[in-house]
Amino acid sequence: MGVLGAHGRGIVEEFGVDPTSVEIWMGTLSKTLASWTSCGGYIAGSSALCEYLKATSPGFVYSVGTPPPLAAAALTCLSILEREPERVTRLKTNRHRFLKAAAEVGLDTGPSAGYSVIPVIVGDSVQAAMLANAILEDGINALPIIFPAVAENAAQLRFFMTSETHARTDRARRCLHRLPPRPDPSRRLRPEGTARRLALSTTTFRRYSARDPSFETALRAFLR
Repeated sequence: MGVLGAHGRGIVEEFGVDPTSVEIWMGTLSKTLASWTSCGGYIAGSSALCEYLKATSPGFVYSVGTPPPLAAAALTCLSILEREPERVTRLKTNRHRFLKAAAEVGLDTGPSAGYSVIPVIVGDSVQAAMLANAILEDGINALPIIFPAVAENAAQLRFFMTSETHARTDRARRCLHRLPPRPDPSRRLRPEGTARRLALSTTTFRRYSARDPSFETALRAFLR
């Protein structure tokens, strides 16, 4: 939603699927719709299905629905998307420019096809946190995704593409030169268990701390 299709209507538009041929459609509200100001997701289907899910799904039985302000933000984004489909075109252009720039400087973007979220795999949790803090000083907010959310050898920065002007995208592209090149696969961790990955993270942390006494203080402040 908001990424695929000429008007951002998702895979139903991207691949020309008849929406009535699928019983359940689902998606997220926390990515393209109001960015991170919204949360949760949606399920679309027949009225009978929706009524059944309202009565039986855990999200309604044990929790609460989406807060009104967040629902209003998502609805406003849908209205904007409908009025301004050119935003989807700009997003497509920006994401391809960014993915191409990452490849040109030798960064590992994994299997990313260049949609709305593009990872840059660093392969080290501590280094990912340091790099995120460094490029934040340049005005680019790319969150570090580290162990245990991903394997230690897949620690990464995630860049969320937007339909902003090319100037904003070019600014993000310039910061790519500050990131390390593609990790050497032969040096990546093998999946030998949580203890091994944690031990490596601890060793890396101590190595950086010994090199720069102020590193530990800065990193803890950043991760707080």
